[in-house]
Amino acid sequence: MGLIQVIHPSLEELDYTQLSVQASVIGGTILFFLVFQVLTRLVASRTEVYRRLDTAGDKVGWVRAILGLFFGAVSTAAGIWTIFWDDSVSTDIAMATTPTGRFAVLFSVGFSIFELIQLATMSLRRRVFYPIVFLHHTWLTALLTQVLWCDRLYHLTVAGLTMEIILPFDRISWLLLKAGMRNTRIWEWNQLLLIHTFSLRNMVECYMWFHTYRNWRRIWCVTPLPLLCLVYGGLVLTTFWMTPFWWIESIRRYSVTFSARRNLRGNNIASRKKIQ
Repeated sequence: MGLIQVIHPSLEELDYTQLSVQASVIGGTILFFLVFQVLTRLVASRTEVYRRLDTAGDKVGWVRAILGLFFGAVSTAAGIWTIFWDDSVSTDIAMATTPTGRFAVLFSVGFSIFELIQLATMSLRRRVFYPIVFLHHTWLTALLTQVLWCDRLYHLTVAGLTMEIILPFDRISWLLLKAGMRNTRIWEWNQLLLIHTFSLRNMVECYMWFHTYRNWRRIWCVTPLPLLCLVYGGLVLTTFWMTPFWWIESIRRYSVTFSARRNLRGNNIASRKKIQ
């Protein structure tokens, strides 16, 4: 049984090679996140924390953080299922796939397009360009679209979605920060979990490199060059630049906050001793 059956059993029976089905899933995903965005904004507007946010940009960021948290959780679930329960890795890692793998790729394409639309809208309204974020989502959209077009490397692609495991903890960190809870135990523990998820991200990268090494001849023979460049160009950047950079940045943020709290605690103890 595939993971996709948890949503609805009929999704397992769809022919995901048909363009009409692919367009329906991608369009449905975009519509889903649009509705989710509206509902999230309506619910958030009734909370005191949301109303206290300083700028309209923070309010938009609050909603986008919740959407990103949701996508990160779904991607992680799909990736973990693929790594541990998808047996296509033992048959043909380059060509084999499952309905869950196809749906996960289509769902991710829909979210990436949705994010690009949101970023373009924000850039036009604020007249500010976000090059790194645009590059990330454009690369991801191009990669996933190539996977669909070439009908190759589904297993490695969906396994790679497990790297989004950092997204829920990163978004929770941002939400707690904007809620004025940076100096709380909740923020500290979430930041610790975020730091440790980078270790899991490294394990996923090693998993992808290991199976690439074991099956390289097959992958090289059947995979078009543009798809190879997108997949392994992204994997090189992720392994040797993005993951280490974000890991170090997360540790730095935690260290700054922990040092500030320790100094504050020391000052409070010293003040009490003087009073006594």
